[in-house]
Amino acid sequence: MKCNVFVLIIPLMSAEQESVDSSEKLERLRDGWIAGFPRDDERRIHPDLIPYDELSEQSREYDRVAARGIIGILERLGFAVVR
Repeated sequence: MKCNVFVLIIPLMSAEQESVDSSEKLERLRDGWIAGFPRDDERRIHPDLIPYDELSEQSREYDRVAARGIIGILERLGFAVVR
């Protein structure tokens, strides 16, 4: 019997979230984005390109909701999500 296994680790705790957040920010910075307000996609300005601990609670919650959404999608596709 053939068994395909897919493992995806999605960190949801704050210290691990900070690491994921930092890698996403580094990617944007490498692509020429800068921190600033207001957000301007044409000029590549984003207000959340700041250290994780300086983000608003609203921005942190946005990240948590997105992570939970990904988990839900994987479960609906039949993947076993182990926490």
